[in-house]
Amino acid sequence: MIKGVIFDMDGVITDNGEQDFSAWKSLFADFNLDLTIEGYKSFTGMKGEEIVKKYVKPGASEEEASLLTRRKEEYFIKKIKETKIEPTKGVERFLKDLKQSGIKMGIGTAAMEFKAYAILEELGLKDFFEVLVSAERVKKGKPDPETYLKVAEYLNLKPEECIVIEDAPNGIKAAKNGGIKCIAIVTTHQESELQQADKIIHSFDELVVSELVNL
Repeated sequence: MIKGVIFDMDGVITDNGEQDFSAWKSLFADFNLDLTIEGYKSFTGMKGEEIVKKYVKPGASEEEASLLTRRKEEYFIKKIKETKIEPTKGVERFLKDLKQSGIKMGIGTAAMEFKAYAILEELGLKDFFEVLVSAERVKKGKPDPETYLKVAEYLNLKPEECIVIEDAPNGIKAAKNGGIKCIAIVTTHQESELQQADKIIHSFDELVVSELVNL
C-alpha cells in the first residue's frame, strides 16, 4: 500500500521548463556555447554540477562546478521573478487531498536547495512537504536512485511504499532503479519519451488518491 508520494520539482510542482532552459542557455552562453532544446532535454533531471562538468566546462573542479551551478540557479530565480510561475494544473488540489488522506509527501530534486525553496515560497506550497532532498544532499544525481531513496528514508518509508511523480526520463529511471513506482506527467517531455513510467498523466486532475494508494 502506498503511504508516501515523492515529487520532482521542475516540471512537476510547476511547469517552469521555459525559465529553466533559459537559465541554462544563459550559463552556456557565458562560455560561448549554444544550448538547443534537444540538448536541454537530454540532461533534464541530472545534478547541475554533473551537467557543468560534462557539457559546460569539462575538467572543472567540484568547487567550480558548484559555483557555476549556483550562477545558473541565480539566473533561474531572476527569470521567475520576471515571468511569474504558477503551480501545475491540479497540483494544489492533489496536495490537499494527499494531506487529508494522511499520505506523506516529500520532494526529490536535482535543483540546489535555495532554488527549490524559492520556488515553493513563490508558489505558497512549502508547508505540504515534510522532506526536501536537493542536489547538495546526494553524491549522485538522477538517473541514480539516491535522491528518491533518501526521501523515502527520511519519510520513514520503504521504497515500495512510495510513488514518485516525474516529468523526465532520467527521473523515471531514478525511481525505477530504486524500486519505486513512478507516475509521469507530460509537461517538459512528450508522452512517447515517458513510456518507462507505470502511469502517464497530462494533469493532476487525472489523479485520485483512493486509486493511487493501490497502484
